[in-house]
Amino acid sequence: MSDLVASHFLVPEGYDDYGQTVRLRSIIRKLEDARRKPGIYTYTILPTTACNARCYYCFEQGVKTETMTDETADETVAFIKRNCNGKEVFLDWFGGEPTVGARIIDRICLGLQKEGVVYSSSITTNGFLFDEEMVDRAKNLWKLKSAGISLDGTAETYNKTKRYVTSDPNPFDRVLTNIGLLAKACIRVSARMNYDLANYTQFADLVAEFKKRFGDDPMIGLTVHPVNDEHKDADGNLLHGSEEWFDKKTLELNNLAREAGLYRRSYELPSLKTHECKGASPTAITITPSGNLLRCSECLGPEEFTGNLETGETDREKAESWRKVTDNGKCVDCVMFPDCMVLERCSGKRHCGFYDELIFRAQCAMEKEIKNKYKEI
Repeated sequence: MSDLVASHFLVPEGYDDYGQTVRLRSIIRKLEDARRKPGIYTYTILPTTACNARCYYCFEQGVKTETMTDETADETVAFIKRNCNGKEVFLDWFGGEPTVGARIIDRICLGLQKEGVVYSSSITTNGFLFDEEMVDRAKNLWKLKSAGISLDGTAETYNKTKRYVTSDPNPFDRVLTNIGLLAKACIRVSARMNYDLANYTQFADLVAEFKKRFGDDPMIGLTVHPVNDEHKDADGNLLHGSEEWFDKKTLELNNLAREAGLYRRSYELPSLKTHECKGASPTAITITPSGNLLRCSECLGPEEFTGNLETGETDREKAESWRKVTDNGKCVDCVMFPDCMVLERCSGKRHCGFYDELIFRAQCAMEKEIKNKYKEI
């Protein structure tokens, strides 16, 4: 009994779990900040904001289209060299569609190699522009370890939603072919179907298509993610389900992927988070095509700039504002609150459509831990 009390499994009646979590998080953050040496080790880089697709739900609609120049690419290399303190860095290629700016990615990677900077990378992409030659460059020059690829349903719906600027009659088939090429090159692919009321019924068919094409390839995974913002179809019907609907549906659909052996995310025991994303991390930065610096790769307006490649991050107040934590009204009574953070500046703070999914994953992790302990006994 005393062990349970000491480990806070048993607490007094009326114990303020929420307040205690907030206090502990604040203390740990201050200790981390005091011990941390200056340096930036994670770089989200937008080689371009141009895109070859025209998804109706894209958060970048209205963002100025620009592609990084050779000069800015070279300045990016110099900036990374100055700020990495000789340590290995991680690059996350983002966009727009980053493969539209593949030449710039090549230039940055060649520059880092010339400067002796050790790096690896990931990419968020629609996957359409890959081919065997680009996959080879991605593996050997970009040092690409993983690719997040967005899907929108089966072939007809996918092609209609993406509306690629291409004459290819079936982009869906090409993207799935490219997923296979990436996996063959030992680049892990996390495919994600963005879903709403318009396409959620197609996930079962997409799971079947993945099993047919890729079997049990451990390099390929498939999950779902709700389309957060509200959009309407051609008839004016709202495609956004309620938060409760998304909550239940995310777990239900991901279970289809689990049953098929396509869900690749690890189940980890809940822990006390002190950072939610790269935007809140003092050792991460986002670099725009124009060479400006900002915190969140999904908030690209000039009002979000915190500096540039020449000056470094000069607006510390704005940068620090991305670390401020809030709650969305449900956090006080949520058992997953210690393992989840809501940032005050984050546009996603309005949504909480993953509760059932988080609980399920925590239960799986606990069951695994108990089984492992039992085996030790």
